[in-house]
Amino acid sequence: MSLKTISRNIFLLGIVLAVFLVTFELLVRHKTVLKPLARGISQVKLQPLEPSSERINILEEDGKLRFNGWDKNVGDKYFINYRDAQNEYFSQKYSYMKYRAWNFVMVYMPHHIIQMPITNFWPACVTSVQIYPREDPTNLIKNRRIWESNPLNCANLDLNSVEWLNNTMIEEGDSKIQFQRQDNGKLRLTIRAPKIGFEADLKLDDKVVDDQFFLMPLTDDKQSYFANSKKFGIKAEGQYTYGGQTHQCKTEDHCLALYDNGRAQFTYHTNWFWASFTYHNSQLNKDISINFGDGIGTDYNPSDNQKFYEDFINIEGEMIKLDQTDIEYSEQDMMQTHKFKTTTINKAFKNRSCDLMFEPTGVAKDGIHIIVLGITQYLVYGFWSGFCEIDGLKIHFDKVLGTVEHVRARW
Repeated sequence: MSLKTISRNIFLLGIVLAVFLVTFELLVRHKTVLKPLARGISQVKLQPLEPSSERINILEEDGKLRFNGWDKNVGDKYFINYRDAQNEYFSQKYSYMKYRAWNFVMVYMPHHIIQMPITNFWPACVTSVQIYPREDPTNLIKNRRIWESNPLNCANLDLNSVEWLNNTMIEEGDSKIQFQRQDNGKLRLTIRAPKIGFEADLKLDDKVVDDQFFLMPLTDDKQSYFANSKKFGIKAEGQYTYGGQTHQCKTEDHCLALYDNGRAQFTYHTNWFWASFTYHNSQLNKDISINFGDGIGTDYNPSDNQKFYEDFINIEGEMIKLDQTDIEYSEQDMMQTHKFKTTTINKAFKNRSCDLMFEPTGVAKDGIHIIVLGITQYLVYGFWSGFCEIDGLKIHFDKVLGTVEHVRARW
């Protein structure tokens, strides 16, 4: 075969691939918008487990999720036997190819925000350290610095649990991220990222803070599922160096961390929003965090309406469950004001509600795409204002820095 023929065949193949991708995009575009869950769900809790020295598998032998609900501080009792999963596209032998795992960490400090996604999304792993200087909130995104690992270099996440290993680490050249469980129970976070001039040594006191753990079916056949643990308002102490300056995180600095550890076999199209902040409220002298979300689990519709979602507020380490949150925003322009309000339909927690506005200051767009697979994340930074009423306590928020994440994924 001549070189000319080979070149022509490659050219024709490129045209066919381009036409296929454009056609595919047009056919599935309507599925890449947020679809909220039906309102008035029961907010079902996990049933208490019998005392046992062994963790219990979350999947049946045929790959169906055994549980449905949320609770506090029980994630260490469950074993995510993800290799038993199966669905219409993947047998158990190849189910790991659809398994998604991440530990996402943020630390809010007076001068900077640290953001660290640590992921295992077959066939690639993406881990990064992102530093956001806080002195100019309008240019928070513009001024961020990023170190990112090689996508073939994976951290040793515990794929069978949403809990941290005693030593979770990724190392690449001179760069390293390490989470070590100390004898006193605290989680020591060590970061070395010389390419962006950043080092940190922080102790996260996460054992004294409630988490929300849940197991969520994503389809009626329960072959797709989502296991998650979120813990907000974690006190952080230590020091870090950035741009040649060393900063302290002492008790009076109110450095606070949050983490979101997820393990899932998602549906192909998965769209969600996740809204959060964590800060010290000086009026009440309490650490307060907010977690809102919607979009995941819309293809699971049980006849008894036994569903839940992950909305909560954390006050001084206590996780307090909330009903679903309605959101108003512009899909076409995420820099427009977002409005969040607790639903009034068939409330499960009648004395708890929030009414907040979010004013964006910038959008960080990140993602990874491999032909028909991919994920796009729009992480919107901005300021929260409004109020919550929680069991008789009224909490006012005035320009609290936080985020709203919009994700459009094809898994």
